[in-house]
Amino acid sequence: RLLVEGEVLPVLGGLEVLHTPGHTPGSLCFYLRDRGALFTGDLFVSYQDRLSRPFMGPDADQAAYAASLARVASLRPAALLPGHGYPVMKQAAEMLAEMATRRGAPLGWRARVRNIPRLVRFGMGMWRDQDQPRRPQ
Repeated sequence: RLLVEGEVLPVLGGLEVLHTPGHTPGSLCFYLRDRGALFTGDLFVSYQDRLSRPFMGPDADQAAYAASLARVASLRPAALLPGHGYPVMKQAAEMLAEMATRRGAPLGWRARVRNIPRLVRFGMGMWRDQDQPRRPQ
């Protein structure tokens, strides 16, 4: 079935559905309010020390993405649990707020090209370490 914005799922004591369009029109995040844990899906990629925009495909909406970032940043979550990368267990609210204010803007082609080597290293590291547990921050 389709999930509805604001719906609270009977999982983990109440998991709130947040519609966070931008990366794709139907992107969702899930918020465990009593723990301050935000399951972010594809909203960003988490490296150990920073957050980065995901690849923005042809159906991406830059304005909706920036609004979604600002919205989840306003929640000031204690932990970020992304679909790609490492969990952020320290300074999650600060990292997300910084991304919402500085990195929510669309990337130009130069920044995208400059980012390719970093993305390749990150992907290779995830592939190489796939049988090992991820290191929490």
